[in-house]
Amino acid sequence: MWVADPDNGVKSRPAIIWLHGGGFAVGIDSMHALAEGTAKEYAQRGYVGFSVEYRTDTTLKGEAGASGRPPSLCQWVQDNEDPTDPEWVAAYEQCKGNIIAAQRDVQGAVRYIRKNADKFGIDPNKIAVGGFSAGAVTALNLAYRSEDVGDNRYFSGDDLSVSKSKIQGALAASGCYRTPEEGTTEIGSGDAPASQIASKFDGAVPYECVAEGAVTARRAGLVAELTSYCNESTHAAALYRKYKAATDEQWTTFLARQLKLYTGMREPTAKPVCR
Repeated sequence: MWVADPDNGVKSRPAIIWLHGGGFAVGIDSMHALAEGTAKEYAQRGYVGFSVEYRTDTTLKGEAGASGRPPSLCQWVQDNEDPTDPEWVAAYEQCKGNIIAAQRDVQGAVRYIRKNADKFGIDPNKIAVGGFSAGAVTALNLAYRSEDVGDNRYFSGDDLSVSKSKIQGALAASGCYRTPEEGTTEIGSGDAPASQIASKFDGAVPYECVAEGAVTARRAGLVAELTSYCNESTHAAALYRKYKAATDEQWTTFLARQLKLYTGMREPTAKPVCR
């Protein structure tokens, strides 16, 4: 775990846990860069930033693509859906386990940081999670699947309760929320708010899934901001960098409002999705 601390002498600061992408297969080597980049920039705004590791499955499957390597297992599952194919079904089950493992690992990090709030100088009731690609998927899973904490204890005194695992907001760049078996039906009024960006022609994350999750969350009465770039195919961190000023304004306003850092913030947006 890497920490980006504002070192401003202030206690009870808000916290953001940042999650790397990589198709649930790679990306661990980008943790430090994430801490030194986005987390550090948000630390300069007063947020204690954390870049944490979660379990990845290095299984690659299929033909090598433009990157020079085969796609991750989960990407292959997404791109080759065929519930009648035993090979696909087995890969799907493995991918589903990877996604849930990542969610529970980060929930463990949330509980650890919350338990050690005094050490890190944070407010335990003001913890958000932000991510890119697979990290965005995981951030949304923490927002919408907080009841599923698993049974692994990650540290001495780990309290596997929903309340200790719950976050107060999610930031997502190119993240699709869909529960492994039930689509978006688990999203409910008690879940956390989210603020997302996505491109319609993203080849790694289906935009239809992104839009479905946001619309379902809004129908449940949740804040579910989604800025859609309807003529774009740019993905995750590259999309964030391309529209950095607009996204930072969106996310900092969202955090200030949802974490109750300031009063008088603008109302949440509910922009239309791409058609």
